[in-house]
Amino acid sequence: MKATSGILASEQSTKRLSLDPNVIREDFPILKQTVHGKPLVYLDNAATSQKPQTVIDATTRYYSGQNSNIHRGVHYLSERATHEYEEARIKAQEFMNAASSQEIIFVRGTTEAINLVANTFGRANLAAGDEVLITAMEHHSNIVPWQILCEEKHAVLRVAPINDEGELLVDDSTDDRTFAVQVAFCHTLLPEQRLALFDRRRTVLERRLAERSRVSGGRTDTYRSSLREHDTRTITHDLAWIDELIGAARAELAASGGPETHLNGGSHP
Repeated sequence: MKATSGILASEQSTKRLSLDPNVIREDFPILKQTVHGKPLVYLDNAATSQKPQTVIDATTRYYSGQNSNIHRGVHYLSERATHEYEEARIKAQEFMNAASSQEIIFVRGTTEAINLVANTFGRANLAAGDEVLITAMEHHSNIVPWQILCEEKHAVLRVAPINDEGELLVDDSTDDRTFAVQVAFCHTLLPEQRLALFDRRRTVLERRLAERSRVSGGRTDTYRSSLREHDTRTITHDLAWIDELIGAARAELAASGGPETHLNGGSHP
């Protein structure tokens, strides 16, 4: 019974964490418009992220009722703005499970954050002979600060290669001299690059789903059966999500006048 309860709890967790793009779109007023006769698909978040209605409302509320310097005044508006600002820091701490709100540092963007780390922690701790590992696909904002720092400290800047499958070979590029590994979590890709990436992911998921289907049906173990069914539902959900991403990439590709062909020669809805 305990094992079955664990499966149910896992299923409930999966449902809570699942992302419905149509529901998410409703939170963003700007996405309600149509472009070229189709719903707007916006993927340039690395440059400027669109704002959900709650953020727009909070910004309007601040400028219309709280606008004042934080941490620099003792009058009512300043104290109120400071309180709201620090409350946001606490919420960020709780969301990221940080040990303290003092670990949360607000910056204007990723470029400023990288420069801040390189010029403080990096400058204080990097020594001659140490190595900083980046990858062949990094943006200049994650290359130049480390180039400058390595030259200054007589350290080595190494670049992790990418194999023909598009996989980063980070593990083969690190050793006891590695001081830091600087790898972007998500990159700005052209529509055709995204389509190829999503297509490869879909192929992996289809293979996993086929493997689940080939598992012997002779097992009567309730726990294993429930776990297999749960895995199958999760993979099916992920496939549906990948199809949504493929559709969005195809729509952008079509709007830009690029090829709409499936890059691996197959066809998806």
